[in-house]
Amino acid sequence: MKKLINSGITVFFVLLTAQVSADTIRMATFPIPLMVENENTGIFVDLLREIEKKIPHSIELEVYPTKRTLHLFANQKVDGFFPALDVMLMAPAQRSSNIYVKEDFAFVKRDQPIPKSPADLKDKHVGVTAGYPYTREVLNSAQKLTYAVNDYANILKLDAGRIDVFIVEEKSGMQAVKASHLDTIKYNPKAPLSSQDVYFAFEDSDNGRVYAEAFSKALEQLKQDGTFARLMAKAGK
Repeated sequence: MKKLINSGITVFFVLLTAQVSADTIRMATFPIPLMVENENTGIFVDLLREIEKKIPHSIELEVYPTKRTLHLFANQKVDGFFPALDVMLMAPAQRSSNIYVKEDFAFVKRDQPIPKSPADLKDKHVGVTAGYPYTREVLNSAQKLTYAVNDYANILKLDAGRIDVFIVEEKSGMQAVKASHLDTIKYNPKAPLSSQDVYFAFEDSDNGRVYAEAFSKALEQLKQDGTFARLMAKAGK
């Protein structure tokens, strides 16, 4: 009888562990200044934890380099990742509603014209930042494309005349200009060169659909109660 009881307890805990595992969403992300500093710090991380409070799942978060994050997602080693854009996906995926719309702008020296569309990049030496997601139209329009390790390096290259245009998200570009203490750089805040939806991506499965719907519902609630706006205001989004 004692053996039967012990066996029953063992089975119970196995089932309980399986249930806990099924209710845990494994998420991955990558470092982004201000937005993702580490597993515990960053505006996107704070947003994820606010979402966790409103869904019937716990969330495990790990931070990897960008390529590693995408590789893990593509090979179903994690349930989802963020921030996701269409150009990052190598296969169909379930997606939440938008976190925001990523707009990239053309930064140039003050004495140069600002490109108004990707087509204007045709004869330019264009600088971009490694690891950042750009639209295919932007990447394919530039005949000469050079990658730099970060935004600050690109601003210095632009000032030195080593590139003609630097393509970057507005706030990131402005922060890089501020850090450089240069007054030789300009851009048009009313004319983004490209725009892309940003969201939470999940595997293309029944579980992924459930997770995406739960995140979308939570995001809507956070937008309605003001939490979302409060968090995004820290990044100027």
